[in-house]
Amino acid sequence: GYTSGQEVIEHAQRRLEEISKATGKKVRKDAVPLCATIVKPSAAVIQKLTREEQIAMCRASVEEAQIVIGARILTYGTKKKLSEIDRAEALERGKKATVMVAYHFDEGAPHPHIFWEPITWNDGVPKTEAKIHDSIFLGGLNKIAVRMNERGYDFKLAFDYEKATEEQIQEHKNAPKGMSSLEYKQLKRDELN
Repeated sequence: GYTSGQEVIEHAQRRLEEISKATGKKVRKDAVPLCATIVKPSAAVIQKLTREEQIAMCRASVEEAQIVIGARILTYGTKKKLSEIDRAEALERGKKATVMVAYHFDEGAPHPHIFWEPITWNDGVPKTEAKIHDSIFLGGLNKIAVRMNERGYDFKLAFDYEKATEEQIQEHKNAPKGMSSLEYKQLKRDELN
């Protein structure tokens, strides 16, 4: 496995070269060879755990993220829903897409960063898919909290992109960090009054 950001960057550059060779075409300059996903539980929850429990929670959240990543790669360009993909198949594809996982224990809430390749395979030909990191994917990430709660961890539910209206999504994007879209909306109402 890789141990530095430089190694991950070199991996991504090699992967783009491999795709160019496989397709016989140069990969677009704006191709996205790598995505990063962070699964960060609330500090109040994870600080109550021992170091061993924190590590177990981080590993479990990586597995759940890999299931979402794999399911999105497998459903991209189809009409299938993420939930229609077998979890074991999605986990296998998500692990294959994962380049590196970095665990951060130097912050208030230890958490993993998952670096993965947004690559689909059509008839054995690889293709980078920048748009794979979309609202469907983000909605899938919200399900990680549900799965972690099922595993016995106290995860707070995140914003559900799948059920939100366009107005709610915009409010959520505009909300300051650490504040929910509902809290932000109330703050704006208070400012107007």
